[in-house]
Amino acid sequence: MRYASIDGPQKVTIREKTLAGPEANEILVRTVLSGISAGTELALYRGTVNNLHNKRWGYWTDFPISPGYELVGRVEKCGAEIPDVREGDRVVCHAPHGTQGLAAYQDYVRIPDNVTDEEATLAMLGATTAHGMRRAELRYGDRVLVLGLGVVGFLSAAHAQRSGARVVYVADPLAWKRAAAEQRGHKDALDPASPAFEQEILVRTDGQGMDVVIEASGHPTAIAAALKAVRRGGKILLQGTQTEAVEMHFSDYPMHKEVHIICTWGKGPADETDYPQGGWTRKQNQELAMELIAGGELEVSGLVTHRFAFEQIARVYEALHRGEIEYLQIILEY
Repeated sequence: MRYASIDGPQKVTIREKTLAGPEANEILVRTVLSGISAGTELALYRGTVNNLHNKRWGYWTDFPISPGYELVGRVEKCGAEIPDVREGDRVVCHAPHGTQGLAAYQDYVRIPDNVTDEEATLAMLGATTAHGMRRAELRYGDRVLVLGLGVVGFLSAAHAQRSGARVVYVADPLAWKRAAAEQRGHKDALDPASPAFEQEILVRTDGQGMDVVIEASGHPTAIAAALKAVRRGGKILLQGTQTEAVEMHFSDYPMHKEVHIICTWGKGPADETDYPQGGWTRKQNQELAMELIAGGELEVSGLVTHRFAFEQIARVYEALHRGEIEYLQIILEY
């Protein structure tokens, strides 16, 4: 198989290897296309992922790194313990960019007939944002603000809308993303960089602020915007991954507003015993996200903005790094 490898900061090659397996609880997949999760993958490309430096969490501790986790293809072979798919089935799985992929039982989901391959790539971040929504414990009637309008932001907004939010506002400093939001039905998208931002939030919330702010960009300035927007006793969900240190005076907004800051990571636990409080597994979250996409309840149409050949991945990363394209979901074709 051929696969993408980040060999160091801004160094990408396509390498070859032979995949062994699958093991009893794995499937082997022949790739049709894969999606680039730009926030995570750009951080890997730039070498700014924190774990490359602190080496604390047992993954992405050093180069080379195989990026990607939104691989769509057909099952070539099933391990002996696989109960829910068979050879020839379409699946989306947590596997790196490459012409083939291996995925364990908890890391894939079958694609229904009415979901396209492109749409299926979004089930992975659909699961990530579903897990984040549970972590936020959004309540019926909450006012919600989503900061950062990449794929994670748009999917977070969609989940919040169907989870009982009274109103979901969205915000991004880039005008083209605010325009994209309005095309998707979000009226009056806000600019968090505007000097009037904090006052606008108060006007829209009867002087109270937002019940829940979902920070979906990972940018340090978004934390400051979230603290300004949240109400006293409200919640901030850190859905984006920070790659830069955030300076925060806890005796300012966090303490005086008694803010609840909630962190989330990935698509959920591998199994029910992974969290002391139990909860949905990442397999269940992936299945839910796919069910919602298939039923039209998690709107993903229009999120795919670019398609490239897999062999162009180094050029794609460089273009993203330089800010040369305006993108949401980017697809690699095989």
